[in-house]
Amino acid sequence: KSTDKASEDSNSASTSAATSDADSKKAKTEQITASTIDSRNRALRFSLPCTTNPKVENKLLGFFWVSSTLLVLVSRTMIELFQFNPRCLQTDAPSKRATSNTGSSNAPMSKIREITISVVWWSYAAASRFLIISTDPSANKFSPFHFPSNSGNDVQALPAFKVELKMVEKIAKQDLYIRQIYGLTLCIFVNSAAKELVLYHIRTEGVLL
Repeated sequence: KSTDKASEDSNSASTSAATSDADSKKAKTEQITASTIDSRNRALRFSLPCTTNPKVENKLLGFFWVSSTLLVLVSRTMIELFQFNPRCLQTDAPSKRATSNTGSSNAPMSKIREITISVVWWSYAAASRFLIISTDPSANKFSPFHFPSNSGNDVQALPAFKVELKMVEKIAKQDLYIRQIYGLTLCIFVNSAAKELVLYHIRTEGVLL
């Protein structure tokens, strides 16, 4: 079982507390199967699966809340954006179980976008709202995404970039960090073998070494 937290690396295993604007109650969200998450609070509980295709093997790798109304699922073959629907909380009952029927007007979540991409591993930084996806088996090719706070529930794909493999065969997830330093969003590669730090400046226009 994997869980979500709003932190620098939100796909690490720990409990999440996400707050809905509609009811100001904290919700706990967990991955309960290889393809499904479960989210619940005092007013509502719902399950949400990632998209599967019988022709392509897909597996949910994790998820994170960008905001109180935007949930992102990351799987082997895509990222999916879902918007929380506050209308599903309009009930007199103290709590209720909702289905994952995203086509219903009263469904708790509605899919607003999906992006097809091959995912080896991923990391999300809540402070800067940047998502980094490793797309190559050598894990040195990355596709960054940004969730601007002023753009509603949307995501901006940024130009892909490549990290030089120096004295290493591939880059592990624990070797890459997204941090904000002096107002700059940096992707930091900790190359223990070469005993060096490589800093990449992530901007909406592209990534600078």
